[in-house]
Amino acid sequence: MVVVFVLVVILVVVLVVVLIVVLIVVLVVVLVVVLVVVLVVVLVVVLVSILIVEPVVLHFAHPLYA
Repeated sequence: MVVVFVLVVILVVVLVVVLIVVLIVVLVVVLVVVLVVVLVVVLVVVLVSILIVEPVVLHFAHPLYA
């Protein structure tokens, strides 16, 4: 019975450790994905603003300089 109890305790400990490791890995992956998405969104917004806003600003500013 003692051997069975020790085996059960070892199994539980291993399961808990595995769960903790999996949770940490999932959290890290989620953080990385969120960071990548945020970076991509920022880059897209910057590019779109440069492509769309710059010509408009230049178009409206040009008569002032002329």
